[in-house]
Amino acid sequence: MLTGFVPRKRTPLRSADTVVLQVAPTDVASAWRVTISDQTPVTVRAAGDADCTVSGTSSDIYEALWNRRGLDSLVVGGDRSVLDAFRENVKVRWG
Repeated sequence: MLTGFVPRKRTPLRSADTVVLQVAPTDVASAWRVTISDQTPVTVRAAGDADCTVSGTSSDIYEALWNRRGLDSLVVGGDRSVLDAFRENVKVRWG
């Protein structure tokens, strides 16, 4: 999702200010950062500085990022509006 679906040109996820969303699962030794700007989003597999960090189990994060569950089981740190913008703009749209 983060490396294949999100960084497509037609993904509407954009921001006038450059912000970074970090996805940091608690059950695997990996993290991803999505840089959101006025250009196509860029995803890297690395931990680092972020405006918003979301952590929890891999499955809970995955379902929440796809809007298939709420955020109650996740820990969200920093600017929550970054995560809200992600969830609003990264959706499967048919048609």
